[in-house]
Amino acid sequence: MNESYGVIRGVEFAEVAFVLDSSESAVGCQDRIIALVRQVISELPARIKRSLYFLGDSNSYDVGRFDRQVSLWFNNRKRVSLITPVYKVLAEKGNLKIAIIGSGKIYDIDDWQDSSLLKHTLLVSMDKTLQGDPPEFKEIMNPTPYNVCSFLHDPVKSIKVSGTGFMPTFWSNSEYRLGLANGEASLTGTSLQDYNLTLRFFSSGEVCTTINYASGREEITHIQTIKQDEKHLCHEVSLTRQEADIFKKVINKENFKCICCGEEYTWDTLYCKCNAVILGNLIYPSLQNHKGFVLFSKRKVGVYYRLYPYDVLRLNLGVVAIREGNRAVVYHFDYSQEIWRENRTLATYEELGANEYAILI
Repeated sequence: MNESYGVIRGVEFAEVAFVLDSSESAVGCQDRIIALVRQVISELPARIKRSLYFLGDSNSYDVGRFDRQVSLWFNNRKRVSLITPVYKVLAEKGNLKIAIIGSGKIYDIDDWQDSSLLKHTLLVSMDKTLQGDPPEFKEIMNPTPYNVCSFLHDPVKSIKVSGTGFMPTFWSNSEYRLGLANGEASLTGTSLQDYNLTLRFFSSGEVCTTINYASGREEITHIQTIKQDEKHLCHEVSLTRQEADIFKKVINKENFKCICCGEEYTWDTLYCKCNAVILGNLIYPSLQNHKGFVLFSKRKVGVYYRLYPYDVLRLNLGVVAIREGNRAVVYHFDYSQEIWRENRTLATYEELGANEYAILI
């Protein structure tokens, strides 16, 4: 059983770079190139940054001035059909897609065949192919704005994290939902504005992310693991002295008097009956507005607590508690079958060792 941190970042491209061909081979296509780019620029979502280049030229041109000056920019017939000057600039950016639009072969495109840039590039031929024969790279002939936009902006519809023995015990994006079916756990985000995610998880084998796009395309990759400082997970706060006195009694299974109503209750009571509240008031007023797991730590001086807002609580290696409505169920990992099995209900004060306890409220 392994315990790791993983991260999902930048699944949607933040920038689109248009690289236009103004060489002699594309003279007859100039008006069509301009019309196509103008329409594609207008149809892309506003949050996506646009940039503009020409083959053989490392300079960037202002997309905001496209309508007024693009004809002047095209007048430079001395540019050669080379992608290297542009790719050298774009290589420093990352997280972008590229559309090269023109006619006639790009002479140095084969030099970049192993580059990630070319994998994120669409060749758009207005007449003659932009590559050699046989074709090796993604290219569309006689394009429509829809063809080009579909490549440049194919929004993510969902992301699912799963794998052998996978069980998340922390995740930074609360829009992701935990799933557990037939002893196999997953974490899924659907139709989100932000898919970025940091998570801590158990696994006994490979863990992958499955990304589904609007076009129906599916992409499966191994999750990227990182080193992470756990101090950020929960902020620690001290109980009041009265609350700490109650806590010290209940972990020894002793009755206690409620701070709110003064009545005596048994050690396993979490809610008193004062003020006629249906569920009662929590016996720890400091926690009154929290829902979920709480971790207590008994020290030489005082008792401290951490609010744990996630649906899965790590109890031990290969052991977790999962919140299911108003109760928490303890699951153990079955190494022989490589699945998670329900074991029991979480104790009112679950002892975690080293003077630490967990409750669900």
